Amino acid sequence: MKCSNPINALSLSAVLGALVLSGCGGGSSPGTEREQVELNAAKVSLEPLKQSRAANFSRYLRNGLYTASVSQFANCANCMESDAAATSTPSSNFSTTNTQEAGVDELDRIKYDGEYLFMAAKPWYDAQNPTLDTPEYIKVMRRDTQQSLVEINQIALPEQMKSVRGLYQHNDKLAALGSADFFYGLPAMSFDIWHPGELKVNVAVYDVSEPQTPGLNQFLSYDGYLIESRRIGNKLYLVSAFSPTVEGLVYGATNEADKQANYDRLQNVDINQLMPKLRLADNTVRNLVEPQDCYIPQDATSADGYDSIVTLTTIDLAQPNNVQSVCINSVTNAIYASTNAIYLLGATSDEKSVLHKFDLTDNMAYVGTGNVDGTFGWRSPSFRLSEHQGKLRAVTSKWTEQGPVHKLYVFDAQAQDHKLQTLSVLPNEQRPQAIGKPNEDIYAVRFFGDKAYVVTFERIDPLYVLDVTDPHDPFIAGELEIPGFSSYLHPIGENLLLGVGQQVDFDNLPQNGGDNTQPSNPISQGAKVALFDVSNPQQPLELASKVYSHAYTPVEWDHHALTYLNISENEYRFALPMSYWQSDNGMDWYNINALHTLQVNVTDGSAQLLEHSPLQAPLTNGQLYISGSDDRSVLHGERIYYIHGNVVIEGTWGE
Repeated sequence: MKCSNPINALSLSAVLGALVLSGCGGGSSPGTEREQVELNAAKVSLEPLKQSRAANFSRYLRNGLYTASVSQFANCANCMESDAAATSTPSSNFSTTNTQEAGVDELDRIKYDGEYLFMAAKPWYDAQNPTLDTPEYIKVMRRDTQQSLVEINQIALPEQMKSVRGLYQHNDKLAALGSADFFYGLPAMSFDIWHPGELKVNVAVYDVSEPQTPGLNQFLSYDGYLIESRRIGNKLYLVSAFSPTVEGLVYGATNEADKQANYDRLQNVDINQLMPKLRLADNTVRNLVEPQDCYIPQDATSADGYDSIVTLTTIDLAQPNNVQSVCINSVTNAIYASTNAIYLLGATSDEKSVLHKFDLTDNMAYVGTGNVDGTFGWRSPSFRLSEHQGKLRAVTSKWTEQGPVHKLYVFDAQAQDHKLQTLSVLPNEQRPQAIGKPNEDIYAVRFFGDKAYVVTFERIDPLYVLDVTDPHDPFIAGELEIPGFSSYLHPIGENLLLGVGQQVDFDNLPQNGGDNTQPSNPISQGAKVALFDVSNPQQPLELASKVYSHAYTPVEWDHHALTYLNISENEYRFALPMSYWQSDNGMDWYNINALHTLQVNVTDGSAQLLEHSPLQAPLTNGQLYISGSDDRSVLHGERIYYIHGNVVIEGTWGE
């Protein structure tokens, strides 16, 4: 059975027990007794990495491919994706993509530079009866003298690229990241998750110095699937994973003959056939990364292996032919990026996680590795980490029989002997207070300066303030309990925090005297935006809140949907899309999408949360449903641009 890109959640081979292979000697004639070779279970090592010689890397990869091939789960590996905002300063009068760290841009559906708006457009949003196999395109709009956005062009994608995952823009370069197939929010599959189609990372770089007549500077494609990406200056950083396909392997091999055949086949494959390939527009094909540029764990022996190649690739947008890569032979589920470093985050099968740091100021040099007890969760894992003043802070969660246990780790980001040294862990013997009440999961984490804000939730929303001023002695400074929860936190200045999430009907819970026919889980009342005063960490306060009944906002799971503009030291503006389902007769339901605008004013040490009239998207009358999940907005001076589907709805602030 042949398999393209076998599945690797933690590389499924990580669930294997120890394997004993009889007859792996290689060149003996049939019937000759061969030496028994013992291969260890594939695992995610918590040890530092070492730059491998080509032969060591080749053996480690081949061993991993073998153990994956004989796993009962090994139909495929590396199919699924894993799927992080800095406070802005009043340096410009228009908003840009809401990001986790200032100076670290993130992939998004739109990019705006103050004059031109670039939008990854979906053709099925343009017609009542869309054709889903029509390629996507990039819509270009220009702000005219009347401050309206007017379409001036549609950029067609290269023929090898059918869908756009998102865009980056820097100076006169626009980069589109996408797929050779239609994305629809998941890696494109040929027919099911266990037998995926060929996965490629596609990057198209355009010269948009004249957006009316853009030119394609470079199109490149390489093997694997994109985990995450970032842009710092003119450098585009992409983290991808690849698991080689080997013709003739029997995946899920159970009998000794098939196992032996798999092992022998892998020993005879040229290592270059196992490396991900990079293809440029001029039809040049080369290895994306060379074996000698890869890292394997320091504790790897000749009996260890791992089948996944995780690649950190940089593309110079000013010279898009300049592509450089390093790789690790391990698992990566997510990343965290500061302006100076990228951390590759991987979870093991026993709920531990490993962090590998690479220095972006030194040509992606490997710095060191740390490990933690627990994982970084599935809700925006990158927000669980922060690099500040030479220290790395991380919040983890581990599920036990008693419920989740949450911890704060502080590392020295300057490694010693390639190890990130743990400076402190909270809770500890001196500070035993738990982060979160029993059974509460973490819904949001946000670091800002020497503070960390953590929201946990089961039935009530505790907001914890963690003081990390002393990296050797962090502590819980204060907490606030209120109904509902925040799933995204946004710092405002030094003393305020905006939370976006859901309100719950706490009074109507059965255990609180409500209707016993109601379900035991909290009953959502709608989207909630709350303004917190965190000037006194010991006593955080909720100053104001807005609840939008029977509504949700995509900001709850995608922080790029929030737009933020710092007008002055005393005025902060926000815009966030909302979606409602409504019915006039209780039978015929229709969807309403709107952009809500909020303003935070700070006067004489007090803050107000003000709401302005929303911009409503045109009703579709049931003819064409357009999800609000992709909604975005731009604030420019007093103008508001609300992107719903492929349409821009305009308004003026305060009207």
